[in-house]
Amino acid sequence: MKKINSDLQKKIESVIGNISEISLLEEQGCTSIVRKIKSSKGNYLLKGASSEKYQLGVGKKSETIH
Repeated sequence: MKKINSDLQKKIESVIGNISEISLLEEQGCTSIVRKIKSSKGNYLLKGASSEKYQLGVGKKSETIH
């Protein structure tokens, strides 16, 4: 299982249940890191920016998806 920051993992698990598996998806260009997360409540995608410069854009995309 690919590791993520333990504080972030706790926050995610409070929403989606215990995480059983994390896998890194193929490259999403040079600005994003995408992980597939399997939990007790289903499967999810977690998208993050590779640098601070792109984090605002990822945040805007997440608001659009919700």
